[in-house]
Amino acid sequence: MSDEVRDWSGLSSSKLEFARAAFRSGYDEKRASALAGEDLALLDAFYTRQGKRFCERTSIVEFGSELTGGSDWLAKGGALAITDIITPDLIASFERLKAKPPPKTRLILLRNREDIASLPPCDLFYSAISLKSVPPTVFVQVLELLLAKVTPGGIALLHLPTEHKHYQLMLKDAQEQHDLNVIPQWRLFEIFENLGFSLVLVQQDFHFSGSDIIYHTVLAQRRG
Repeated sequence: MSDEVRDWSGLSSSKLEFARAAFRSGYDEKRASALAGEDLALLDAFYTRQGKRFCERTSIVEFGSELTGGSDWLAKGGALAITDIITPDLIASFERLKAKPPPKTRLILLRNREDIASLPPCDLFYSAISLKSVPPTVFVQVLELLLAKVTPGGIALLHLPTEHKHYQLMLKDAQEQHDLNVIPQWRLFEIFENLGFSLVLVQQDFHFSGSDIIYHTVLAQRRG
């Protein structure tokens, strides 16, 4: 990786706008490998239908590396920025990737809105995230800012916890509580609509869904 990638001097900054909850590692190499294969096939199929190729992407941003350890396979499609708001997750990804650093790849800590604003526009945004580490209210703010970086015609591929199986057993307003660790689908779709995205695919994601939390894979394209 370049010197810029290896410079971690800013990771200890105390001026963090995006606060985090307790760190919990969720990376699993076998699961990450299976996810990468399926997502690459999905992207290839999507771009083929449009008469394009995945490797023709010019700029790609990944947000959240806790579950993926940094999706280095995305570097096959173009310049890749692996971003996170959690320092230990980003450092863990750096340690995993440094043996075989993918080309044109940077690891970037997002400390505040200015850091997101400094990212280049992208034509592919990718994220697989656990809200056990990132409170939903924080993630929604970051997600809206990052999705706004997607260029017209660009796409977003997300793996997100959208439903708690036992929410009906909780208090009346439990769906608004941080402990639920989900972003309801209606809120996610609202974000997409406000930013001018059209939904392409929504399906349950069995890589991450558990006894309480249901994940969904969402593919959306920003209208031109």
